[in-house]
Amino acid sequence: MSSRRFSAFPPAAVQWLAGSEPARVLDVGSGDGRLAQALVAQGHRVTCVDVDQEGVRRLADRVPDALTCVAQAESLPLRSFRFDVVTVQESLTRFAPGLALSEFARVLRGTGHLAVVFTSRDDTVPWVKRLARRIQEDDPTAMVGDYGRETLAALEDSEYFPHIEARAFRHWLPIDRAGLLAMVRRRPTIAALPQDRLDGLLADVGEMYDSLAKAPDPLLLPYQADCRRLRVEHGDLTMPIHEDGLRISVRF
Repeated sequence: MSSRRFSAFPPAAVQWLAGSEPARVLDVGSGDGRLAQALVAQGHRVTCVDVDQEGVRRLADRVPDALTCVAQAESLPLRSFRFDVVTVQESLTRFAPGLALSEFARVLRGTGHLAVVFTSRDDTVPWVKRLARRIQEDDPTAMVGDYGRETLAALEDSEYFPHIEARAFRHWLPIDRAGLLAMVRRRPTIAALPQDRLDGLLADVGEMYDSLAKAPDPLLLPYQADCRRLRVEHGDLTMPIHEDGLRISVRF
């Protein structure tokens, strides 16, 4: 799948998430660095955090203008009240929500906010619905997920982020024939199919692509960036003082 003309994160979504003025942003769970790259491109000073040591090494090459750090979201080795924005892409399911959200609140300035984005396919588009129906003949669980939105309950219940704004941004990503076949084949359930069923599925998907695409242009997969902004409320946030093991309560 090409990303030369289309970004996984529309510029308007990135601006809404982080603001139009340059800010100090902590990107937690940076993964492949797509969101960090988009943030840097808009002039923000970005620090990337991820638990994957090898991934962080690759991030340093992929996003050279960002600072990088190997750390857990639940225990950030960063100074309190340092960042204007904390960004988290896709899902909070890989974090322990209670611990992570308190850490996000701790490192945010009093005027700061948490920005969360879930990116999902828009499966209501006719050709995508047709694709889903065919894939589900061999894998009933394909293209039916909620894309991590179950974590919204943890956000809505957090005492540190009581003020939530939501906005969705539609965008399109080009995909060629090989990319579509690879996307289908990547699903573990599909890859484990008997060879004859796998061949039949891929042949049907390839024929579908050929009937829909208008060469030389690729098909466009519709996506939606479902964004949340949550203003921090420090309230009775308790912070550790590591030098002597004491804990103090910070009120604003």
